[in-house]
Amino acid sequence: MKGFSLAECDIHIDFAALDQNFVEVDVEKVKGDSRPRIRALNAQQKKALAELLRGLPPESRIREMTGPLFRLIGSLPPVTDSDIRGHVQRVLETMQLEEMDDCTSRPHAFAERIREKIRALMTGFAKEGFQRGLRRNRIVLQPSFRLPPSIFPAETANPYANRLYEEENRINGLEGDLIRLVSNLPNLVFWRGSGERGHGFRINGAINHCPDFILLLKSGAVVMVEAKGTIATTPSPPKNLILAAHGPAGSGPDFSM
Repeated sequence: MKGFSLAECDIHIDFAALDQNFVEVDVEKVKGDSRPRIRALNAQQKKALAELLRGLPPESRIREMTGPLFRLIGSLPPVTDSDIRGHVQRVLETMQLEEMDDCTSRPHAFAERIREKIRALMTGFAKEGFQRGLRRNRIVLQPSFRLPPSIFPAETANPYANRLYEEENRINGLEGDLIRLVSNLPNLVFWRGSGERGHGFRINGAINHCPDFILLLKSGAVVMVEAKGTIATTPSPPKNLILAAHGPAGSGPDFSM
């Protein structure tokens, strides 16, 4: 993410798809306890609320709204807080009066939409940098993972043939159908699930990819297998398929994808 700055990023966000319902929150007593009571506002109440929110000048409203929205968005490392705060202010400056009224009444929904946009911008920047590094041969695959000597699955899988460990983690659906076929290949030495997501094997990329299975073949080749079904042929394939498509550029002589 070196060189990433929200100050240089697009600030257009479509807030039109957000739920347009206003609500009125009141507190009522029920058997001695106070609890919120939520009711949808009628047209007259919506109009009164909008007029109340328009009481502040636009510049003052932007200044007052930036801090609460920033706090709702929270931290997004490695982006600095000042960068996020500045981005929020610029987004608010593009809003029409009615949209600003809506944001004031529903800050959580708007903050979440802004957060989603920032994360999308971060992902796009990382992806472009990764692909640029591949094209310039600055990124190559290097082995750094070791299989643990033993595992202790909380839920175990069916005893498919040629598994590396005595028991494997539970496997469901398409993954189970796949390993049922793969486990009986005549050139297979062993297979192993890639491990708990976030703690097992992964291929580093703009977005790290955790394949489903690791295979060792009699030829000595180590094969990573991913079960994807029809999703692999959609117009917008998953990010791990995009990573695999670019793999050969940085795989080096000892790896292929």
